[in-house]
Amino acid sequence: MGGLPDIGLDELAFTVDYELVGTPSGNLGFWLPDRVVSYWNFDAHRIILVHTLADFQLFAVETEEKIQEPKKEAGPPTPQN
Repeated sequence: MGGLPDIGLDELAFTVDYELVGTPSGNLGFWLPDRVVSYWNFDAHRIILVHTLADFQLFAVETEEKIQEPKKEAGPPTPQN
């Protein structure tokens, strides 16, 4: 099994810009990614990918943990003829 093929990638970098996003009630704020830019430098060309993030939705998840003793297993099934 060989190594990774040489794709001519000379440099790879990215930046992430954050923005303060408030909740609808206005009492909380979160620093969330707003824009991500990646730069790919190859032998013969350069690729710049820009991702813009928006419309974050805040939601809550409630969980409940219930711990109980394991159920007793019956013995192995008896073969039937």
